[in-house]
Amino acid sequence: MLYSQEWSAFLQTLGSCSARVSEDGANVAVVTLRGLENEMRGKVIEFLLTPIEQEKFIAMELGMLNYVQMYFHQLMADMNQVVIIPVQGTEICGLRIQGLAGHCQNAQELLESMISSVHTRTITVNQSGVARFLVETEGTGILNEMRAKFQICITLNDVPWAPLQSQDIFEAAWKLMSLENFQKVESACTAASSLLTDNGALGQGREEEEDSDNVDLYTAGDTEDMDGMALGGASAGPSSLMVTGQAGGGAAMALEEHKQLSLAIQNSLCATTEDDDLQRALELSKQQGPYALYQMGALQSAPRCLNTLLEDMRAADTGQVHVFAGFSSDLIRADIALRKKVLLRQVEEKLQQKGLSDMSEFHRQCVNVIKRKHAVEIQAQGDVLTVSGFKDFVDEALPDVRLVLRRISSRRDESELLCNIQWARQEPGAAAATPYEPDTIVFMENTWRMKEKEMAILVDGQPRIVDLVKMQEYNVASGESNSEEFQEVVKNFYSTLTDCISSIRIIKVDKLQNRLLYNQYKLKKASIYQSGTHNAVEQTLYHGQGVYFALNSSLSVQDQYSPPNAEGHKFIFVAKVLTGDYTEGSGSMKAGPLKESADIPLRYDSVTDSLSKPTMFVIFNDTQAYPEYLITCQKIPR
Repeated sequence: MLYSQEWSAFLQTLGSCSARVSEDGANVAVVTLRGLENEMRGKVIEFLLTPIEQEKFIAMELGMLNYVQMYFHQLMADMNQVVIIPVQGTEICGLRIQGLAGHCQNAQELLESMISSVHTRTITVNQSGVARFLVETEGTGILNEMRAKFQICITLNDVPWAPLQSQDIFEAAWKLMSLENFQKVESACTAASSLLTDNGALGQGREEEEDSDNVDLYTAGDTEDMDGMALGGASAGPSSLMVTGQAGGGAAMALEEHKQLSLAIQNSLCATTEDDDLQRALELSKQQGPYALYQMGALQSAPRCLNTLLEDMRAADTGQVHVFAGFSSDLIRADIALRKKVLLRQVEEKLQQKGLSDMSEFHRQCVNVIKRKHAVEIQAQGDVLTVSGFKDFVDEALPDVRLVLRRISSRRDESELLCNIQWARQEPGAAAATPYEPDTIVFMENTWRMKEKEMAILVDGQPRIVDLVKMQEYNVASGESNSEEFQEVVKNFYSTLTDCISSIRIIKVDKLQNRLLYNQYKLKKASIYQSGTHNAVEQTLYHGQGVYFALNSSLSVQDQYSPPNAEGHKFIFVAKVLTGDYTEGSGSMKAGPLKESADIPLRYDSVTDSLSKPTMFVIFNDTQAYPEYLITCQKIPR
């Protein structure tokens, strides 16, 4: 008590008085002005007789806390004058001490002294698949054995291992091949994003809403740019494919459908700050970088890109454990024991196969997938393939390796394939077909044998989608795709032009894709459904510039909403919009008004210009709209 912070603070409050504690701590000498002796003596006695509760906290990492609880538990139990509470959280970890000030301080000093005597070491083991080994049954058993034998504490932090999402090695390899063939699409997408930036966008920024007191919501100017949209439009017809020669057969392989965005975002819909959570989700979508222009089935379900796959393989070959011990010699013994047990479980299997030196890129990707899937090392030298790593992992990998070797042995020589089979493209109106490049022919033939429905290739540096069912090729960069789909978009556009139908000509229609934004839109749609809306939740509307969405395209083509660029082109978005429950709005609104009849405070999902005959809508949340198409049109000169 007499050496605590509270005692020092108390002395400062006494003013013209000083106090000194005797060496044995049994007496306190108080010096003060004459006449104040009794008053000061009374204050000191009152302070000394008043119990002072205090709380101390000793911060430490999780491994140290575990060690203290395991080996200092008797010491802490004997400190019955205080309460010691272990605290283990994501942001704070350590011991909380509660009790009288003097007892707390003594307990803190003793525990800190004991903790400082604990020895720590980080043991790094480099071995194929060691990260997986340490988190699976045998590895955790070894760590538990070492804990008991050496009386140490061992923790694993941020183990870089997770099972491969796609267990089918051939499926995963084809996805990687598709990603490699489509890698140049990213630069084309940047140009597409520039197009959207130059010609207005869909979202309304939050900062812009703050200054919208005097802005007419139905006639406002440009809104915030929309990032990350993918283009794939329709202008000219697709090219036809021609295949000559003998068609070889291959194993059928079904692609999994794309797994949806993590439902963690959906949890934010139930929070009280729904708009803030959804805004953060939208910001996340804007940080994802460029998107593929046309995300075919194989690309959409690709679990990871090739670079990430290789990074995962390298990460699986390094394991780190953090060791806490009472003696430094125990750390050394634990280090030696762990490395020895890891080395004793290493095996090597050699498989022989002719033609390994001429392995195709597809089969090399299959080998990479096997290495990642099973956390093993695979090396090819001459006609020998060596699989090494932990015994259990090697045993798991061997059936997949043998399956790939059988594929290699049954693969026809590429030169023989090129002599007997040719893939060519027939442009509309062209007299003769144009053959593809030899490497592309081999890739297309092998993809067709795998019974894939479509694939991505590059022709003259341009990304193309090949429909292997219709045998048609679509130029993504110039905007070719399913004609029936785009014909429907054009038909609906013209059907709502009313008096303008004879004065507007469509130049092209671009299809827009942004997977993350679409998933956010779906989550918002589910949220509006759950709120019990009485109107149709979703409508297809038109958008040019401003914050409005129009029911008819005749409104959007007006120069006020879609001013032409230097070439006379206008740009109109066709968007799915969650109008939900709506009411009549005004230009001063920054958010949907509250529903008067609701038992709990709920806002309208959108506002409109007229309840009886609406022609336009305004929403207040970016995730309530998803742009599907961008129509480029122009006025017909008279």
